[in-house]
Amino acid sequence: MAGSVAKRDALVKDGHLNNSLGSPVQADVYFPRLIVPFCGHIKGGMRPGKKVLVMGMVDLNPESILKEAIV
Repeated sequence: MAGSVAKRDALVKDGHLNNSLGSPVQADVYFPRLIVPFCGHIKGGMRPGKKVLVMGMVDLNPESILKEAIV
């Protein structure tokens, strides 16, 4: 029974194998580079208990780093 579920999950509707270990970004999707430093709005504003997740890539040779930003 578990084998049939695994086989069904491995196939997409068209019968092609699902490449779940491949690149997470599709080739036809375009993500523009954001301007650094980025300035934007926080939906709903800041309040106690609100979490903000900041993701990005650090330059190999950064000129400086804000130690206060690393909490």
